[in-house]
Amino acid sequence: MTAAGQSQKVRAQLKHDKEYWRTTLATYAGRAVIWRILELCGEHQDCPSVEPGVMAGFLAKRHVGLRVVSEVYTHDPKAYRLMEDEELERQANAQPNKVEGGDNADSSEH
Repeated sequence: MTAAGQSQKVRAQLKHDKEYWRTTLATYAGRAVIWRILELCGEHQDCPSVEPGVMAGFLAKRHVGLRVVSEVYTHDPKAYRLMEDEELERQANAQPNKVEGGDNADSSEH
């Protein structure tokens, strides 16, 4: 393939990628999946160990997470904040035995 053909192929792929990111970030489910990927990558966590093997694996996962965050900001700068808000809402709705006033209905778990 010629250099011009390769360049055209790369531009077409980037155009598709841009559409895929925008489509994914435009939906609640898409943002939830991206957020879950970021959680798995641990991009907001400190390295759990100074052991080189553990640290290398952690940093590799974290690098992927940071690349995903970069893509989110590139394609929709407001999406990351929206994903944070949606995650807080999911966490609030997932509280077991949540009762108005903040007390748990079943105090035997304490």
